[in-house]
Formats: sequence, structure tokens, C-alpha cells
Amino acid sequence: IGLSSLTAIQFYGTGAIKHLILRNKMASTSLNDNNNNSTSINFGALSQTEILISSLGGGMLSGIVCSPWELIMIQQQRFGGGLLSHVKRLSTANIFLLTRGMIPSMGREGIFTMGYLGITPILETYNRDQGFVYKFGCAMISGTFATILSHPFDTVKTCMQGDLKQQHFKGV
Repeated sequence: IGLSSLTAIQFYGTGAIKHLILRNKMASTSLNDNNNNSTSINFGALSQTEILISSLGGGMLSGIVCSPWELIMIQQQRFGGGLLSHVKRLSTANIFLLTRGMIPSMGREGIFTMGYLGITPILETYNRDQGFVYKFGCAMISGTFATILSHPFDTVKTCMQGDLKQQHFKGV
């Protein structure tokens, strides 16, 4: 699984959650009562909180996918060997070992995705007429925020996945 497939999951997951939120809002406000069968959805109707929640959720979905692959990668780095030998060893020993570190992985990916799919667009809405420098500044602010907040989750995940026997790191 490469970076592009995780990014695709993040974009798709964020979009799907946005759709769910908007459909729920439309149902609760009875916007469909006027026989309006339009399938277009206006994401501008989302609040800033809803944008952040949807991007956090989209990122957390990608954490579920990337966590087992990162666990195998960390085990390869520690002990050598190929992909198939580690998959076989882990699944034979205990298939649930593949979930070790998944919660911090979901936290890391959620916060990271919230930075680039949530915070950056929100910051850009404050002044749409600005040029490249303004947008670059928005991306730098949200990227710094996402990096600082997601790094501890990544450290915990890596420690957990490197210590499958739980000799030093028991859990979250």
C-alpha cells in the first residue's frame, strides 16, 4: 500500500462523511419536501466543525488500512526478512497482532488529514481574494499544526509495533 492509496482513502472517506452529514442535515430540515430531486450537494453548507470532523474521520479510516502494513514494515526493519515471512509469522502467532498500534495510527492519520483537508480550506475561506503567498501561509500553518499534534501518536504507534511481545510498551 503506497502513499497514493492512503491519500485516496483519506479523500474518499472525508467526502463520504461530508455527504452523510449533509444528507442528515437535509433530512432534519426537510429540504427534500419540495420534490427537489437534485443530487448536487453544496459542501459550503457545512460548518467549520463539520469540516474538521469529516476530515478527521477520513484520516482515521486510512489509519485502519495503513497500521498493519506499517507493523510489518517495522518488524522487517528490526529483524530482516521478507514481507510474506512476516505476514505468515504474525498471522500464525496471533492474527490480532496485526491490530497492535492501530488506535495511535488512526489518531495520527486523522490529525494529519484534518490539517490538509480541514484546517487549510477553513483558513483559505477567510480571504479568498489573496494569491499564492496567502494560500501557502495557510498550508504552512495547518501543516505545522498537524505535524506537532500527530507526532506523539506516531511515536506511540511505532513503539507499540516494534515491541510485539509487550516487554516495554504494553498498550495505549
